[in-house]
Amino acid sequence: GTVVSWGNVYCDWDGPSYASPGEVFSFNGAGVLLRKSMLEEIGYFDEHIFLYYEDTDLAIRARRRGWRVVFRPESVIRHHHSAVAVEGSPLFTYNVARSHLYVILKHWPLDVAIRAMAEHTLETLRSGLLLSRQMLRWPPMRPVELRRFTPRIRALRRFLLDVPAALAAR
Repeated sequence: GTVVSWGNVYCDWDGPSYASPGEVFSFNGAGVLLRKSMLEEIGYFDEHIFLYYEDTDLAIRARRRGWRVVFRPESVIRHHHSAVAVEGSPLFTYNVARSHLYVILKHWPLDVAIRAMAEHTLETLRSGLLLSRQMLRWPPMRPVELRRFTPRIRALRRFLLDVPAALAAR
């Protein structure tokens, strides 16, 4: 299925390409059946990941151990993306940023992880500059960008504390 959020299309439109079962890279944790034997072999969800990307991490670990992820077209899952965290909220922004950086450091080559961290830092600085401009406006207002900047800074700080765990799990 497809999610359209803030004008961005995630996934793909439903159609003939989804009419037959096939192997896929990962799964959405909101609608998946997992074999108990697989979980006993590879372990359960990583305790360092609270929201977002925990399913990606589990799928990567399963694939590395030879397990397959298979899409079944007859299954129907109704999942309301970000129904609790609310996309764009501080909770959403913090957990997406932190978990994304953690999973990249844990599974991808170090140069990719370093690049992702640099991009996150640059985006956070850009957000901080925008926040500064908003705070200098007259009359004073609560800056909209604060909703993005503060959780991104918190996520970066938390990620830096999680670096040893991610490196140990590599």
